[in-house]
Amino acid sequence: MITESQQGKTKPELYEMLEAIDKADTREDIVKLIKGYGSAYQAFNDYLRCIFDESIEFALPKGRPPYTPSSGASVPSTWHKRHLDLVYFVKGLGRDDMNQIKRESFFIQMLESIHPDDALHISLIASKECKVSGLNAEVIEEALPGLLKNK
Repeated sequence: MITESQQGKTKPELYEMLEAIDKADTREDIVKLIKGYGSAYQAFNDYLRCIFDESIEFALPKGRPPYTPSSGASVPSTWHKRHLDLVYFVKGLGRDDMNQIKRESFFIQMLESIHPDDALHISLIASKECKVSGLNAEVIEEALPGLLKNK
């Protein structure tokens, strides 16, 4: 398990949070996990919004981009840090004038700098694809009311 330490606390990586949700037995367990992660980690909320908020549009092509996943043993960054780069990839966040080739290259660089399991999930955000069973807009709205603008 690769984690980031901050002020003596351990942050689970995005893929670890999503795996826990995927393994949850009941909807109640899923809601509880989403509430906990959502109250603790802005990067988790940003991921959920990117995937399930219909008002968010990406300035990236749909589909998984070609990238070389990091080794996983040592990654230079984390989604907890790199989620701030969403301003370059989401339409209307002030970076719409960025050169498209530069934007796509930057996205690939970001994917290559984070844990490979996180990168797999993040690589699908422009297509709004989620590979986690039981995770959908309705359960997110139940767990974190108002997070999604399309509800």
